[in-house]
Amino acid sequence: MPRLGESGYEETTSMRLASLAFFLILAGLHGSEQALSQPLSTFRDGPLRAWGFALFGLLTFIGLNWIWTLVRTRSYSDLVGVVPALPLLGFVALTDSFDGWHLAASFVLLGWMLLFFAAKLWEAENWWVFAHLLMPIAIGLTIRFHSFGLWQKSLIAYLVVLINMHDLLRLCEHETKPLPRPGRTSDSELARQFYESGHFNPLQRQTDDESTSQNSDPS
Repeated sequence: MPRLGESGYEETTSMRLASLAFFLILAGLHGSEQALSQPLSTFRDGPLRAWGFALFGLLTFIGLNWIWTLVRTRSYSDLVGVVPALPLLGFVALTDSFDGWHLAASFVLLGWMLLFFAAKLWEAENWWVFAHLLMPIAIGLTIRFHSFGLWQKSLIAYLVVLINMHDLLRLCEHETKPLPRPGRTSDSELARQFYESGHFNPLQRQTDDESTSQNSDPS
């Protein structure tokens, strides 16, 4: 199984710690039935607003850490799908919980992330893409459609787990990717030179043989 280098391990650790802190704070805020029904953003509006903003701060940190991993591993196609989500998250974090634009942005953000991971699963020809697309319904059934707030927070928690998995996958792929040794020609370069030399080109060899035979013919 591939193992991470020191730099990759440190980045993964920071992502895990931020995610763990997010889950611990989120769990600690749910000491009552009313809290279960609250959407995530409403925790910024009450006496525990500091903890509510801390949750959004951790989500932002997780997002920035994820983007840095994608930049570092040169996963540019993933960046196209991830970067637009960060301004949406910032808008949701700073607008009123019951504002129409806030609600619209929050739904767009959740849908955007769901579709991003669906695209990644489809690209990998992974049949889990169908289970993933049904996850919002599955969460609703699991909580017996308790409330919108509980459904929303459960879906956010699911996405945070997926972000961690994707981040770890990209780091593992990057750390285990073979790199050419300094001062040594890469295999692809050697293959190109070998082909251009004519040793691996039948047409070139035939032409060379005919030229040699004509030069050696005394007539």
